Amino acid sequence: LKYKLNANNDGIPLEEHKRGFNHSDFQLSEDSEIYVTALYDGARYINSLFWYDANNPFETHTIWESFATGPTAPLVQGSSTNLGVVPAGTDVRFGMVSDRGNGGTRRLYQDPYLNPGGQDFVAAKIDMSETGGQLIVSFEDQIGPNRDNDFNDIIIQVDIVPKSDGTTHFNNIESASVNNALSNLGLLSAQYENIEELYTLPLSGSVFLEVTQDLSDRNYTLGVVPINSVATYNPTGVVFRTVAVKNMVALINDRVDDVGSIIEFVPSEHNLAGEDVFFVLIPNNTPENFLSHPHRYTPRGDLDDSKRQPLFSLNTANPDGYDQFLSFSNDSKTFLAIEDLARETSSGEPGEVSSSTFSSIHINITPKLTPKAYQNSTYRQMTTDVTIGWDGNDGWNGVQNGDF
Repeated sequence: LKYKLNANNDGIPLEEHKRGFNHSDFQLSEDSEIYVTALYDGARYINSLFWYDANNPFETHTIWESFATGPTAPLVQGSSTNLGVVPAGTDVRFGMVSDRGNGGTRRLYQDPYLNPGGQDFVAAKIDMSETGGQLIVSFEDQIGPNRDNDFNDIIIQVDIVPKSDGTTHFNNIESASVNNALSNLGLLSAQYENIEELYTLPLSGSVFLEVTQDLSDRNYTLGVVPINSVATYNPTGVVFRTVAVKNMVALINDRVDDVGSIIEFVPSEHNLAGEDVFFVLIPNNTPENFLSHPHRYTPRGDLDDSKRQPLFSLNTANPDGYDQFLSFSNDSKTFLAIEDLARETSSGEPGEVSSSTFSSIHINITPKLTPKAYQNSTYRQMTTDVTIGWDGNDGWNGVQNGDF
């Protein structure tokens, strides 16, 4: 990306064919949640970033009042924000207010016809096959003779996550293994299935986890993460996975715990009493190993013994938004059925395909964990602008562009 955008060399003009954007990349065919991640601040100015609908371009919505990174700035590379659920039919666009932090008022839009002289101030034609499928949008913040056309003044990543309700066993998944387990537990009915993705831990006492089935041939670690520890991160990104594993409380270690093992977990001992948590499975890997190289590991793995990235009870954090956990509860217990191999990956990654039978790992939990919706079951709400009211220096010194 650094090479494609010339972002490592201030003042080198970006090639004409990379400027502008493909309209289809920004059209929402269904209700979608939109995440924006700050990749780079190469501007001398303190600019403001906003988004708008091309169908109503003069109604703009501020994303970050001050797009600035530096020693005292509220943003760092990797800072992410959530625009909320944007309805189908929206033509999403981005724009900036040039040097707003110093009183600037000039608005520069993704749509050229809204700009002085119909000029392009956005480049969004970077080959997405080289960015992991992510949209990259970069801005030029100057007009007139001072314009250098390097398009590295603001660089963001845009993730558009289509709305989906997640897969439920009784509507979509045929699994004799899950049916048999549910029948034995007296849970073989849709009324017991949880569609929520979080769980509230008890305020006092212990939680007991019993491994009742382990057909996985991959050693795994299972744990819980408090949702508050990752609330500001984009669930689809590697930063989210990294922060989640750093904050994970490991509960089951498959290298030690076998079928029949009962593990006692006392939430209060980990400051988690009454907290909302989600589950994390790290298949064929360890937390320590994953954290040493979080960008290295993939959802599926080309070889059967390949180490993998974590999988979650939060659907949006999994490849393609597919759920890897099925969950059922009655008044006394919660039952988890877990698929240990990524069920989908749009990257076309080679490797074994998931069976989607959810027979890999079965766990009984007593007492029951109270299911809780994750911001309207699947979606988070718009993130508060952390840059509001900030008044400082972003640390630009004319050299930092080489540190992208």
